This record gives sequence, structure tokens and C-alpha cells, in this order.
Amino acid sequence: MSTTTNLLHPGTEHREEREEERNQDQEQEEEQDHEQDHEQDHEQDHEQDHEQEEAYPEFEALYSAALQAAGLPRIYWRNLLQKISEEVFDAGEVFGIVQTQDEDGRVVGSKVVVTRESGLQVSDPNSVFLVDHAWTFHVPDARQQLRRVPGLMPRMAALMGLDFHGEIPDPETEDLVLNQIWKYCQTYQLSHGVIW
Repeated sequence: MSTTTNLLHPGTEHREEREEERNQDQEQEEEQDHEQDHEQDHEQDHEQDHEQEEAYPEFEALYSAALQAAGLPRIYWRNLLQKISEEVFDAGEVFGIVQTQDEDGRVVGSKVVVTRESGLQVSDPNSVFLVDHAWTFHVPDARQQLRRVPGLMPRMAALMGLDFHGEIPDPETEDLVLNQIWKYCQTYQLSHGVIW
């Protein structure tokens, strides 16, 4: 009869078992946390859907005349409410601006084009878009536009939290707006030039 000697320190096998149990417990806790997070997200989504369902009749009563006058088909109204409520500005994921220029580099035309690979379907109720837009400009023309476009300077100053009163901007306030505008801009790369 042969005897096998265990060279492990006394209690080592139990320590390893306890560590393995702890690891399993930790994995179970993490899985439960993940499931709880998923359930909470689902509940929040359900709550938002429920709130929007409750808000829709009021939205329709208040805005149906304006939406009809604007020619917006009823198929888009619920999604419009959802995008307004959640501040979803996803037009940039679907559209782009294309400008054509003459030989001298002057802009002679521009148009909005669909850039999403899957295109745009008129039958898709999600094909309604909010545009959060204050000003489109070419950098070299910005100062001139601030001076000439009625209401632009006060609007931009208010957006930036600058103290401005009146219609005619002073050079110092113009400089402040032009120096801070990059914080608020999104740029579009065109085939010739850049638009902000």
C-alpha cells in the first residue's frame, strides 16, 4: 500500500475553495447588478413612452393646426413629440450640405443631400428631424454678417451669455463673439471650403 503525501500547507485546499466561491459570488453579484441596471433602463424607457402617450393628445390638440399648415403629415407627429421631449437632433446623421462654387471660388448654389447609406424613407415615422440652428456662415464672412443681419448679434451674444444691448455691435463685442464662436460651432467640410 502506498501513501500519498499532500505537500500543501494545511488548509490550502480550503482557502482555494473559498476564493473560488468568492469569485463565483462576485460574478453573480455583477450579473445581478447588470440585470437590475437593464431592468431600470427598461422601466425608464417604459415610463418615458407612457408619459409621451399621455402627453400626445394635448400635443395634438395644441399643435395640429400648425403642423397641418406646415404640411407635416400625421405619420410623423408622435416621433416629433418624442424628439422634442428628448431633444433628439439627429439630422446630421442623415443629411449634409453641398455647395457648388464657380471658378473663382464664389458660392453659386447649395443644397441639402441625404448622406445616410440606407437613405431616407418617407414612410418611416422617424423621418422627421429637429434642427438646432442659430447661424450658418463662412469664416471670412462672419464679421460682416454679424454687422448686417438684423438680430444676429443680439441672438449670438445671448447664446454666449455676453452683455449686449441694442442692434449695432461695437468692435469689442464683435471680437468677443468671433473669439468664442468656436465653442458653439459644428463644421461641415465641403468639396471646396469649410462652412461653420
